[in-house]
Amino acid sequence: MAGKPYMVGAVIGAAVGSAVGYLYFTDEGRRRREDLGHLLDRAVVEMHEARGLWQRLLAIGEQYQHARREALDSGAASLFGFGQDQSS
Repeated sequence: MAGKPYMVGAVIGAAVGSAVGYLYFTDEGRRRREDLGHLLDRAVVEMHEARGLWQRLLAIGEQYQHARREALDSGAASLFGFGQDQSS
């Protein structure tokens, strides 16, 4: 039973070693590395754009909440029925 973790480690090491050898020592592996690099670059750009969109959405939500609170505090919302109990 004690040798089983070593066997699993050896198999994982062999698989990783084969993958690294393929990626760094063959022409096809070099092309795949380049494709992977482009894919990762694009993913980083997409994540950055998504983060910017999320921040803009949060800012819009804050502006909405601020305007809503001001309208409720000023009583102007009561002219349009906002903030009133609709159960009656």
